[in-house]
Amino acid sequence: MGCSVTIRFLLDENRSPLLADAIRRRDLSIDVLRVGDVGAPPLHTLDPEVLLHCEREQRLLVQQMRAISAQWQREGRIEGSRTLKAFATKGGRLPDSHECV
Repeated sequence: MGCSVTIRFLLDENRSPLLADAIRRRDLSIDVLRVGDVGAPPLHTLDPEVLLHCEREQRLLVQQMRAISAQWQREGRIEGSRTLKAFATKGGRLPDSHECV
């Protein structure tokens, strides 16, 4: 049986809305929202709330390099950071079916 992995992204409001548009044009199957979009936190939402939203909605946050709570990282609550690290260490490929959890 195969493994279907859907990676869902949330772009920080500091990322250009043109980035989300470009991603969608490239591949309509990529689930990408930007803060301020329908279904995403409203503009000017504080970072802790954006992170909670990502955790609840199983989204990876795409933002410019800024400090993120070390406590959240120690607790392993920023799932996206682990997912991206695993993705990068596999040479940028999605996991095989036996690697899915």
